[in-house]
Amino acid sequence: MAGVKSREDIAEGMFTLHAARLGRKARHFVLFRIGHDQDREVIEVVRLLHDAMDLAQHAPPS
Repeated sequence: MAGVKSREDIAEGMFTLHAARLGRKARHFVLFRIGHDQDREVIEVVRLLHDAMDLAQHAPPS
């Protein structure tokens, strides 16, 4: 996925996407993981954080 970064340093299976809109500089991170619901993959959004925040501190425990 374009722009997605694996964040195994935060938690197993965790990813971030630095989110921008309308050509503006990105200022927020979407912290997410890929989960399963019955027989399909789903994206589980864990947190939306401002880029000045410490991602590891605000990530939920594994």
